[in-house]
Amino acid sequence: MELYSFVFIWIYTLVFIDSVRACPASSPRLFQRVHDDDVKLSLITTVITQGVISYLIRKDETNLMSIDFYNGAVIQQEPCTPADCTVSGNAAYGDFSITLSNVQRTSAGTYKLIVVQSKEEKACTTLFVLGDPEPPTISSNNDPSVGESVTVTCSSTSTTTPTNHGLSLSYTWTIDGQTTPVGTRYTYSDSRHHITISNVQKTDSTIVMHCSAAEVVTNGYTSSQSIGFTLNVLYGPDSITFNTSLTTIRQREGLLFLPVECQTDCNRCTFTWNKDGAPFTSTAILDLATLQKSEAGVYSCTASRTGARSMDKQLVVQVIYGPDHAAVLPVNTLYVLNDGNTMDSVVCSSDCFPECSLMWLPSISSNRGNLSLGVLHKESAGKYTCVASNPEWSEKSLNVTITVQDHNSC
Repeated sequence: MELYSFVFIWIYTLVFIDSVRACPASSPRLFQRVHDDDVKLSLITTVITQGVISYLIRKDETNLMSIDFYNGAVIQQEPCTPADCTVSGNAAYGDFSITLSNVQRTSAGTYKLIVVQSKEEKACTTLFVLGDPEPPTISSNNDPSVGESVTVTCSSTSTTTPTNHGLSLSYTWTIDGQTTPVGTRYTYSDSRHHITISNVQKTDSTIVMHCSAAEVVTNGYTSSQSIGFTLNVLYGPDSITFNTSLTTIRQREGLLFLPVECQTDCNRCTFTWNKDGAPFTSTAILDLATLQKSEAGVYSCTASRTGARSMDKQLVVQVIYGPDHAAVLPVNTLYVLNDGNTMDSVVCSSDCFPECSLMWLPSISSNRGNLSLGVLHKESAGKYTCVASNPEWSEKSLNVTITVQDHNSC
């Protein structure tokens, strides 16, 4: 008996090496849920009735039981292992079927009936244990602009084992609380794996999309719902504004400039500021900090987005400054002339904004910034003062004095 057992163990080992293969396509395929009803795996063949023949029931790489025949009669039959496996057929009539109770994920696999001596597979069936599809994810093929189309995809993976089950997944969409909504803008693929939304609208950026996946098989599981997904709809610019109602800012030099922000209703817009037609900054905010007179000018903010027309809006910045100095032309401030000579006009000027008012004192001798005394007389001798005054900064006035002497008095 020991020699008998040794010989068959050696033969079984040879069989095991070649038996780990999938069943033929025509073999039975069973799909079962975990902990579902008992499942019977049919393994039926015609028993060889001559000599000693041994049959082996094997799951993947694991031996479940063996049955030995002599001239068609059972001479030894082992119990089926593990404990939840029972023989439900009658081997004497070629029915080697087994029944599994308390199906587990580990129960999944390929079950074969093999003739030990010839290694021939006489019957084969595959038990697939169903599982929940992986939680799906949603993605889109692009970030659509208003008026374009977008295809949104729900993706999941089966967890049914073994993985060669070939089952497909079907998908269910929930859009803003509606399950698989219909409409002229919605087009679904056959499995609802994809949904195409045409004529995308700005409001589509506020809808929330979910999806779930189910395995297409009797008693197939449905996945949990995906996390919410929203479209990134590109739109604008339709208009442009500032964070102030002013389009002209008039402010004294040296004061702190309050930043002006360029605003628009737009997704993925970029902003640029130009000053007097030349690039100034590439941000939405114009910040001049402590205002200098050189920063006066016309600023234009442009909002732009790829594939859309740009919008712009102008802001005029006026800087109140001066007078910083006063000057005269000719630059001479001392004239010594003879009585009866004619004195050329002396022009007084100053750098200001807004334009400074200019006055020579005594005022009777001046015409705004021009000092013109004409033919000199001794009464013309004296000091003349040019006063430059900024009407919006009157506390800053500068004086220039010109002295005309009577030559005869020298």
